[in-house]
Amino acid sequence: MIARSAGFSTTIVWGTPRNRRSWEAEAEVEVAKHPFLDLAQAHDLAARLSSLLSRWHDLDPVQRRSLAEVIAYFVDPADEEHDTLSPIGLVDDEERVAALEADLDRARAGA
Repeated sequence: MIARSAGFSTTIVWGTPRNRRSWEAEAEVEVAKHPFLDLAQAHDLAARLSSLLSRWHDLDPVQRRSLAEVIAYFVDPADEEHDTLSPIGLVDDEERVAALEADLDRARAGA
């Protein structure tokens, strides 16, 4: 899956190690420019989304759409709480990822 960010000049391609390293290098540059960006939390959210993305083929169309929407939200720094301009910038992203994880876990348990 490819996600493009409006706020950064980045295209993130999930699932390939070379591209992850590329994202990490660019993230380090962004942290230097934006001291509020919590890189550890961003890494954690990216890893959790990557884990969910690995289940893509097991998801129904509605779940896939929800996952794609949360990924798009995550890569957009200018979302509800700006990721780089606020000390709590990734809190809203965390809430969306956690809600999606809970929804997918409930659906998996009920299957």
